[in-house]
Amino acid sequence: MAHRVPGRRAVVAAGLKKAATGYWSKRTFGVYHELGVSSWGKLKADVVAVNRKGHIVIVEVKSCWADFHTDHKYHKYLPYCNQFYFVFTDTLWASHSDRIVLPRECGVLVLSSTTGLVEAVRPSTNRKMEPSVKKDMVLRMAWRAATYSKYQGTRRTRVFLQTQ
Repeated sequence: MAHRVPGRRAVVAAGLKKAATGYWSKRTFGVYHELGVSSWGKLKADVVAVNRKGHIVIVEVKSCWADFHTDHKYHKYLPYCNQFYFVFTDTLWASHSDRIVLPRECGVLVLSSTTGLVEAVRPSTNRKMEPSVKKDMVLRMAWRAATYSKYQGTRRTRVFLQTQ
């Protein structure tokens, strides 16, 4: 019986998210974490990257086999991006790549335990997005990047200026 380290999955997921962020930001994409892509946040993407041309990439982080094997919602993300990727650790990919069956349109990123960098081992196909969906996604990102909003914990404050 393997010893389970408490919180290990969360640590691995955070590392994968950070590595995917570095991968896309190196390619001049702006990156968002946990961005709600559908109404009322019913569907949140782990990593969303967008470049200046409006090309949107969604990356789903998979920290272990069970996380991937039980996820049946990834296809719901496809309308919200031009490209879709999964990111895995190299040990997960090496031990389960023969069992991981993905649609051709889904790409695979793998985090190397030797270099600490993400590598694209399978490219994603480039898909067209509905213009209204793309506009909605860009507006969500713009709103999320706001310095202040009602939902970012900013409270209304009273301001009194002393004039002389």
